Amino acid sequence: MALALRSTYVRGNLLLLIEMMTVMMITLSSIQMLQKSVEIDAGFAEAHYKLGLCLSQTGQLAEAVDAYKAALAVDPNDSYSHYHLAETYHRL
Repeated sequence: MALALRSTYVRGNLLLLIEMMTVMMITLSSIQMLQKSVEIDAGFAEAHYKLGLCLSQTGQLAEAVDAYKAALAVDPNDSYSHYHLAETYHRL
């Protein structure tokens, strides 16, 4: 019985690890696509904002600040960018 419990525990942790790695790979891929997007259209505020989110999730906080600032330069009234910029400053 203890071996079965341990096996279930290990499998659960392995699945969680796989899920986290998948999310990280998707996030890193998203960063590349969003960086290209803002290169093509610097006036795309939402792309800057989402880039900030992805950068923040991967621990690239200084870069996330820059992305949020770029989003706010395009749309100064974007409350989400203001909020996440403040949150990221707090984490720095």
